[in-house]
Amino acid sequence: MSKLSCAIYISKENISFTNESIIDLVDIARKANQIHQITGFIYYRQQYFLQYIEGHPDEVKQLLKQLEKDSRHTIINYFIDDQLEQRRFVEWRMGRLDNDKLIQIKFEDVILDYLYWIKKYTKANHSTNDFKNTWSMVDKLASFRNKGITIDS
Repeated sequence: MSKLSCAIYISKENISFTNESIIDLVDIARKANQIHQITGFIYYRQQYFLQYIEGHPDEVKQLLKQLEKDSRHTIINYFIDDQLEQRRFVEWRMGRLDNDKLIQIKFEDVILDYLYWIKKYTKANHSTNDFKNTWSMVDKLASFRNKGITIDS
């Protein structure tokens, strides 16, 4: 089994994004992610992004560094797990979750709000439960998304 790592973050836009600019962003990310064997998804809601990425630890860390330097947004909070046993989103080079394709309970919104809440209302040192809860929510999202809901991948 190859070693895998994953990261999830929320960020706030520094420039206004249109639907077209998000589509362009996702298209560019898909091409780069295919080269670097990164999978995951991105979700946008009212000036905020939620992005999950997974792949080789070096590739994930490098991508996070690039994302932190991207002036189009500011990362508010993120978690990294270097002990990922298997990919959650095997077929998604960069899935774009659209509001019209979401299930009734929007786990993307729950995760985004949870990460924002942790950053705003807890101490700088996150507890183990914060990480477990985050990865549990991502696992739940993956299980729903991998049950026949198709997205551009």
